[in-house]
Amino acid sequence: MSAAAKSVFVFSIYLLLLGFAFMAAPQAAVAPLGIEADDIWTRALGIVCATLGFYYLQAARHELTPFFRATIVGRFFVLASVLTLIVVLHKPPVLIVFGIVDAVFGVWTWVALREKP
Repeated sequence: MSAAAKSVFVFSIYLLLLGFAFMAAPQAAVAPLGIEADDIWTRALGIVCATLGFYYLQAARHELTPFFRATIVGRFFVLASVLTLIVVLHKPPVLIVFGIVDAVFGVWTWVALREKP
C-alpha cells in the first residue's frame, strides 16, 4: 500500500468510527466536545460519514490516486465550512476539531502524493 493509500485508509477508519458512533449514540459521541446532539440529524450525519468511510476504504485498497487527489480539496472544504459555521452562524468553536482533523489528514495525503513511491 502506498503512503497516500495509507493516509486515506487511516482516514477511512476515522470516518467509519465517527459515523458508527454518531449513528449508535449521538449524544455520547459529541458529549466530550460539550455540545448537544440533534438526535435525527446527528444520526443522519453518521450514516453519511460511515458511507464516505467505506468509499475511502475501497479507494485506499485499490490505490485510486485520482480519488486521493480529489479528497485533499474536499477535506480543506470541510475546514473552511466549519470555520464559516463558527464565525458567521456563531456555532460552538469546538466544532473546529472536525475541520482540523480533516485538514491534517488532507495534508498527510498531499505530502504522501508528492513523495516518490
